[in-house]
Amino acid sequence: MAGYVLGRIAQAIPVLFLASIGVFLVLRLVPGDPATMLAGQDATPTQVQQIREDLGLTDPLPVQYGRWIDQLAHGNLGKSLSSGLSVSHLLALSFPPTLELAIAAYLVALLIGIPLGVLAGSRPRGSWDWILSGYSVFTLGVPHFMSGILMLLFFTVWLHWFPTAGRVAFTSNPLESIKYLALPALALGSGVAAVLARYTRTALADVMGMDFIRTARAKGLEPRVVVVRHALRNALVPVITISALQIG
Repeated sequence: MAGYVLGRIAQAIPVLFLASIGVFLVLRLVPGDPATMLAGQDATPTQVQQIREDLGLTDPLPVQYGRWIDQLAHGNLGKSLSSGLSVSHLLALSFPPTLELAIAAYLVALLIGIPLGVLAGSRPRGSWDWILSGYSVFTLGVPHFMSGILMLLFFTVWLHWFPTAGRVAFTSNPLESIKYLALPALALGSGVAAVLARYTRTALADVMGMDFIRTARAKGLEPRVVVVRHALRNALVPVITISALQIG
């Protein structure tokens, strides 16, 4: 096991090295000049050139790459060209709300997707199967930003159930935080829920046609027991795999 882990780490080193070169070159080759952006439209060419020299943009690319890797290794991600603040500071400010939203959206996806897939897969071509098809077409066909606008219009402007914007930290007031997280989490998690529901439906429908399910039905077990205790346990293996992949 230790040899396998060490081997994987050894393989990751050249991959990370090549990836760092690719990221560095992309940052340097994209259109636009950071010095011009920092100097402003009214700056003279001399001022722009001075800023370019202060940033080290006039140095050869290998020298810039070495300096960039050294700063990255020491945790220095530089400063934002738009705000002038440290990138590490901006990431630290954005991480808590991003984590809260990601967890909330993932929970929404699990709570909607798996039960809906179970209902549709237990009776293929039934009413719940058609509901799942319509839900999948809407959530996967409509972009998140559009579905979010529609949710704001319906739940906020018309019904006044949720606030339009803002955030309350979950650690300070959980109930108020859920109120602000509800719509963003629903807009972000609804698409993932459709993916999980389709996989759950397909896996469960395949299991429902197997011999041991017919045997369980022949013993007189209730349909709910057959689905939950026998079919769902065997169908959850691919669903768990897909659910884990959706975390990204």
